[in-house]
Amino acid sequence: MFSSADKAADMNHIIAKAEAIHLERQILALQTLYPTQGYTTKCVAGSTTILSPAMLGRKLNHTYGFALEGEVTMDDLHAIEAAYKQNGVHPEIDMCDFADGSAFDLLSAKYTITGSLCEYQRSLSDFQGPAMLGSGIEISKLGPEDHDTFIRASVDGFSSTGRAPELLKVLAESAAARFSGR
Repeated sequence: MFSSADKAADMNHIIAKAEAIHLERQILALQTLYPTQGYTTKCVAGSTTILSPAMLGRKLNHTYGFALEGEVTMDDLHAIEAAYKQNGVHPEIDMCDFADGSAFDLLSAKYTITGSLCEYQRSLSDFQGPAMLGSGIEISKLGPEDHDTFIRASVDGFSSTGRAPELLKVLAESAAARFSGR
C-alpha cells in the first residue's frame, strides 16, 4: 500500500516529466523557427536544461527536474555548467523537495538558494468544464490566417507579467509553431 507521501512523489515525477516535455517542445519549435539563434536542450541525469539567447533570461535558460530521477554526481553538475558557460548565461537549477539528497549536497558548495519550486495537484474528477469559466468567455480555434493576431494577443495578454515583450513574442511564436499543425 502506498502512503500519501509516495503518491505525492509519484505525481510530482509525472508533473515534472510533463513540464520537461513542454520545455523541450518549446525549444524545439524555436530551433525550427530560428535555427542560428542557439536554442538548445540538454538532458543530464534525468533533468532538462533549456538554453536560448541570454537576453531572454531565466524563462528560457534554466534546468528543470535536477535529481528527480535519483542520485546525481559532480560530473552531472559539470555537464550542466558547461552547457550554460557555452551559452554565456549563469546556471539556474530548479529542484523540489522530492529531489535526491545528493543534489542538495553538490549544490550547497557553490550555489545559493534563490527560491523554492512547489507543485500542487488537484483531482479533476469534479471539474465542471465550461460551466466553471463563467459567461462572456468564448473559445475558438484559430487558423493560419490568424497567426499574427495570436502573437499580438499573446504579447498583449501577458504584458502585465513584467516580462520583456521580446520574450513574450518568442513564447507566443513557439506556441503557435507547436500547434499550427493541429
